Amino acid sequence: MHAVISTNNALCVYYYGLRCLSEKHNDAGRLLVSLFNTKEAKEKSTHLIWLINHKSLVEYDDRLFQEKEALEAAKHTERFIDWVKSKIPG
Repeated sequence: MHAVISTNNALCVYYYGLRCLSEKHNDAGRLLVSLFNTKEAKEKSTHLIWLINHKSLVEYDDRLFQEKEALEAAKHTERFIDWVKSKIPG
């Protein structure tokens, strides 16, 4: 999940020279949407936000991901990272 936050930062830095410095990880999704301000960015930010919300469950709550949640997290991660790759040339 940290990979997705870093990937989001890479995209924002590539285009705008900005990255999310907030301790609140949800602000990373807000930064993405505010910088790109497109329907596509808003749609793709749902993957980022889902992962951030579930990251908190794994890191701060006393429980493990269930298999279904882990598979869903992998799906969201792949979709977000693939989108970012499509936006950065090379």
